[in-house]
Amino acid sequence: MKTLSLTTLIAAGLMCFGAFGDEKPASKKKDAAASMPMPVPAPEMKEMSNLVGVWATVEKFEPSPFMPSRGTGAGVSTTRLGPGGFTVLFDQGSKSPMGPTGHGVLNWDPNDKVYRMMWADSMSPGW
Repeated sequence: MKTLSLTTLIAAGLMCFGAFGDEKPASKKKDAAASMPMPVPAPEMKEMSNLVGVWATVEKFEPSPFMPSRGTGAGVSTTRLGPGGFTVLFDQGSKSPMGPTGHGVLNWDPNDKVYRMMWADSMSPGW
């Protein structure tokens, strides 16, 4: 049978009392967070809301390092706004030489003033 010493019990009790310390610093943190303005998407991202929806796709592929010969495909692209409206998320289902699925993220880069897109599909790990 295991036993606890009186010293162990006292130490555990003191740690519990320490957990119920003064809560003023925590409330100050909440006040600081509440005073920060919520970020809003750039106007350029609001323009991208026209992409939101479910779209039938017809695909035509030209020769490239990823596909040495031409090809075609068809599928469905489901597009939605990402969290906070800062991104547009693409989910592509397709019957094509590039594979059955693809996922993309589009956003506005305010520093370079350009749209950026990351894409990954069944043929590539993404870039």
